[in-house]
Amino acid sequence: MARLPQPGADDGVWGDVLNDYLQQSLTSGGVLKPNVVSSSQLADNAVTAAAIADGTITEAQLNTALQTKVNSGSAPIVDGSVTKAKLSIAVQATLDKADSALQSAPVTSVAGKTDDVTLVKGDVGLGNVDNTSDAAKPISTATQTALDGKAGSTHTHTIADTTGLQAALNSKADATSVGSKVLLIDNVAALPPGTPAGVVVIVKA
Repeated sequence: MARLPQPGADDGVWGDVLNDYLQQSLTSGGVLKPNVVSSSQLADNAVTAAAIADGTITEAQLNTALQTKVNSGSAPIVDGSVTKAKLSIAVQATLDKADSALQSAPVTSVAGKTDDVTLVKGDVGLGNVDNTSDAAKPISTATQTALDGKAGSTHTHTIADTTGLQAALNSKADATSVGSKVLLIDNVAALPPGTPAGVVVIVKA
């Protein structure tokens, strides 16, 4: 039977006795062998959760009472079995808002499309709309046609370009000499004797 060496009684074999004793519980690397420490050898609360590696305790390692408690838990919640009254007040209020919004204006389709909807401009009556700036927008064909028939702001003509203009101008008095050829009188009797031909006489009354 393995034992600790006894002082004065194990001369020459002291190391062998000690090694034999330690090998009962330890591996050659100095680590405890599996199952050498039982629950009866542990003081209450001696092993804390921090000292146990995650996932190392299986159901089979629990005592019968714990296994029964684990396996007797509530059954999974059946779909549709939780009523609105079982929910928190805040969750109930959120559901009421969503329900009210759906009832007031339910949307079942957009532009004749349902499910996942992707729209283009033609779907909403904007097929002729282009995303261009005001400066880049072209004018209509009708407007361009009307402008094409107009003269440019710097457009000019010579007298010869206008039919009959030169003849009409020739029949007019020279602007620089009109003042000396106009005579204003009160009546015909007041016409001065010897008034030369070509003088324009204007009678007041």
